[in-house]
Amino acid sequence: MLRKLRFRKKPDSISPTKPILFVHGAFGGGWDYRPIQRSLEAAGREAYRVTLTGLGERSHLMRPEIDLDTHIMDVLNMMKFEELSDVILVGHSYSGMVISGVAHRAPELIAHLVYVDSNLPEDGETMMSLWPEDERERVLRNAAEEGEGWKVIPWWTDPPRDVAQPLASWTQTVSLGNPEAEKIPGTYVKALGDEEPRESDEILRARVKARGYGYHEWKTTHNPQRSALREYVDLLLSIE
Repeated sequence: MLRKLRFRKKPDSISPTKPILFVHGAFGGGWDYRPIQRSLEAAGREAYRVTLTGLGERSHLMRPEIDLDTHIMDVLNMMKFEELSDVILVGHSYSGMVISGVAHRAPELIAHLVYVDSNLPEDGETMMSLWPEDERERVLRNAAEEGEGWKVIPWWTDPPRDVAQPLASWTQTVSLGNPEAEKIPGTYVKALGDEEPRESDEILRARVKARGYGYHEWKTTHNPQRSALREYVDLLLSIE
């Protein structure tokens, strides 16, 4: 359990617009968001991209103890040390878990949550809670047979910069429950391009509706930061 952190808010005079902070998905890194960061900055927006511990250029820090709380703290600390407030916080895939945890620990710093083809968890769920049993078993078998029992090895080769994901980040439950976080507006993006519909899709849509979030469906792959850059930028620029 992480204690709630208190941060000094960044003065409004420093930036006339809300900063955008990207949190990448499993196996990835902040490197994947460099093109969209540049596009947003060219449009006059302040944008940041975190790399979670053990991944990307921080893969040399990979160890069995890295879990979901570690990654939540990565984002909290970036906001603290960059003195960010009024943040549009964007989480892709696995990092729907991460930004949800961040929102319930520092809701006063977040202006809007954007979930991109991601988990939209409830209290006590894990990354794999809504997955079919055979998919959960595949991940656990992957870790046991190929990942020394504590890391998940990518089962693809593109992009080659993807690295192993700490298993504990997928098995630790998320701790939510701060009523202030429930007041943060949000947007959900569903990618329709490269996966068959799942039973969990209906659960996610019901949660989006219950929370009053905006909802968008894009005919693109699971990684719109690569395949739908223009739509992605336009969406973020539209968020007040």
